[in-house]
Order: sequence, then structure tokens, then C-alpha cells
Amino acid sequence: MLCDLVPLLRDRYLTLSATTDLSTLTTLLCDLTVDRTHLPHPPPVNWSRTDVPLHVYPVLAVLTTYPTHLDRGAQERLVFCLDSGLVGRGAMTSVTGLGLVGLELQTTMRRLLPRVLHKLGQVSNREGESA
Repeated sequence: MLCDLVPLLRDRYLTLSATTDLSTLTTLLCDLTVDRTHLPHPPPVNWSRTDVPLHVYPVLAVLTTYPTHLDRGAQERLVFCLDSGLVGRGAMTSVTGLGLVGLELQTTMRRLLPRVLHKLGQVSNREGESA
């Protein structure tokens, strides 16, 4: 389902005409990146529990394009979730998502920018040490 969610969310008319609470969806997806116990047992075919962020972060990146449909708490949670994805296999998608946050959720990003820059600095230092 997560794989099919990105194209669906890109269709703004279809998404906004539904009675979907995007703030709740954002919170649930962020919870999946932290606590994977909510996944169905057994996981979908060809999925491992470590693959979950690879499927969740693209959806979160698309959700950043709905700034007026996300409450302030969901916006902050989205930034924190993308920020936590900078370490791991979903790093490129998280960077893309944070770039979109900078464009779409400017007020939220302005408020959280010091934390995001600090996290980026930590990731850059680790990459530099391992090279």
C-alpha cells in the first residue's frame, strides 16, 4: 500500500476531495519509522522490517506539499521524522523531503532550522570520518 500511496498523493484533486485527515496520516507514518510493531504480521512479500523507512520516507516527502492540510504538530513531526531519516538507507529521500519542507513549510522550517542543520552537520562529520 505504501508503494501506491505516493502516486495517489501526487493527485491533489483526488487527495483533497477525500475526507482524509493528512495530519493523522503523517503521524501514523512517522510512528512507523520509529515503532515497526504496527506492521502486519507477516510483513508484505519481499519486505523486511528494515525496508519500512524506504517506503515511508517518499510518502512523507510528498506530504510536505500539503502545508495547509497539516496542523502545526504534524508539520513539526514531519520535519523530525525526515530529520531522523538522515542516518540510514533512506537518507537521500530524507534530504529531498527536507528540501521540500524548506519550500512548502517555510515557517516550520525556519523555527526548526537550527536542529536540522545540527543533524546535517553530525551526518556530514560521520561521513567525513569514514572516508
